[in-house]
Amino acid sequence: MKQFAKIVSGLAFLGTILPAALLAMGLLELGVVKIGMMVAAAAWFAAMPVWMEHGTE
Repeated sequence: MKQFAKIVSGLAFLGTILPAALLAMGLLELGVVKIGMMVAAAAWFAAMPVWMEHGTE
């Protein structure tokens, strides 16, 4: 499960970076970038705590 969460969080992180870069290059419109980054940020915040949780040993 942690490995899957790492993959999802990595892809979500790229999903927050790539739309901004594509907007800067003029390949995407602002509305598409906003939606894409919102979805990616939500996925990142959902996946990150799964594999970054601190142990209570």
